[in-house]
Amino acid sequence: MDPNDDFPHAIGPESNFNESMYYHFADRTSGLNGFLRLANRPNEGRGERTLCLFHPDGAVSLSFDRPVFADHAAYDAGGVRIDIREPFRHHHIAFSGSTSVFPDPWALEDPKRAFASTEAVPCTLRLDAFARSEPVEFSLDGGGDFVPHHYDQFMDYSGVLNVGGREYLVDGQGMRDHSWGPRSWAAPRYYRWLFGACEDFAFAAGVLARDGVPNRAAGFVWDQGRVTHVDHVEVHTTWNEHAVAYLEVTLVGHDASWTVTGAPGSSVPLRHRSPAGVTRILETSVLWSHGTSAMLGIAEYLDRMDDGVALGVVEYDAPDVAHRPSVPPRPMNPIRQNR
Repeated sequence: MDPNDDFPHAIGPESNFNESMYYHFADRTSGLNGFLRLANRPNEGRGERTLCLFHPDGAVSLSFDRPVFADHAAYDAGGVRIDIREPFRHHHIAFSGSTSVFPDPWALEDPKRAFASTEAVPCTLRLDAFARSEPVEFSLDGGGDFVPHHYDQFMDYSGVLNVGGREYLVDGQGMRDHSWGPRSWAAPRYYRWLFGACEDFAFAAGVLARDGVPNRAAGFVWDQGRVTHVDHVEVHTTWNEHAVAYLEVTLVGHDASWTVTGAPGSSVPLRHRSPAGVTRILETSVLWSHGTSAMLGIAEYLDRMDDGVALGVVEYDAPDVAHRPSVPPRPMNPIRQNR
């Protein structure tokens, strides 16, 4: 990689060309956990901006926009401005806008009703992100239409978040993710994308399934300053009704292996509609543990929906009998094709 890769790339010819910057940040003292994503889809004439905040009391703040980029050479749209002050070393992230706070995040099973019944509140975010690790390049793509160019980097964050007059100081670790190339949210059958970071340990890994080909797995571990690429990943999920209740992740590199366990917090169900159908993206706040290391992070479960069934739940999670989801009193997969 070249330091220029931190900046926007030339726009590709693909109709669904996407370039996105994603920042995950957490503060262990307050328990705040969240992420901000800004993406440009220039050949579609708009972008995507998501701010998702997991509050210490279990509430979730969510704000989404489809902004138009006035300048495709800058990360500046949807109330977000990202300044690359030193490539691969220091970024400044600012957001000014509004967000909606959901005491029960599962209200977003019906997003139209949830947003209509919740008053938006002012929200501002100012963050400085400083490199804790070198950027690591890897991809789960395998088909050319789901972020073929991609790297992650573990960061130290400091800054201030204000949600509806409530102020949080952010002082902790997290991750950033930069990808570019064609992206179709309906391309995978499912994926499990997991990451967490603290002062002495961090990991990012995923499993992705596509139609008609073997699953792909990749990631890396940062352990006491040493980066190891991971090419074998096992994700064991225990479900409690419709939510993730417990996680165990095995990560295997060329000369080492790690087991990370996760205690989930709040979850928020998001969805994407396209001519190909509905995709559910379940975002879950997780307190990860590895030995004496504890880290806040995210478990992102994407599932293509087939007549109300989340494909990854039945094809990847449920086949392991020891971690089979219980039968819920409410639908396991709440998104309906007719919504």
